This record gives sequence, structure tokens and C-alpha cells, in this order.
Amino acid sequence: MATFENSSHVASATWEAGTLLVTFKNGSQYEFWDVPPGLLPEWESAQSAGKFFNAEIKGKYQGAKV
Repeated sequence: MATFENSSHVASATWEAGTLLVTFKNGSQYEFWDVPPGLLPEWESAQSAGKFFNAEIKGKYQGAKV
């Protein structure tokens, strides 16, 4: 599990068997499917969790609110 304490919107993310579960600080959760395993470590090391999410996940992977 990755936690994003410095992010104003993203709280945490977990990856399991191609599914990325993202929890936002407002309590909402979204699943994204067919996400490669290397994406989460890249996200953890990004300077901005929100910018990474918007550029590399949102709109690139199919997902839904949980």
C-alpha cells in the first residue's frame, strides 16, 4: 500500500492482480483495472501524487467508483 501524506486529495492506493484501488482524502474510493504493477512504485516516487494521478491514471485506465 502506498500512502500520500503530502497530497491534498489522494490518501492511499493499493495494487492487487491488476486492480488499483485509490482512496481519496474525502473518503471516496475508485478501482482502476488492468493497471501494470510498476505504476504504483512510480506514483509513490512522484513529486505530486495528484499530478501523477491526473496524467498517468485518470482517463488512461478504465475504472469505477466503489
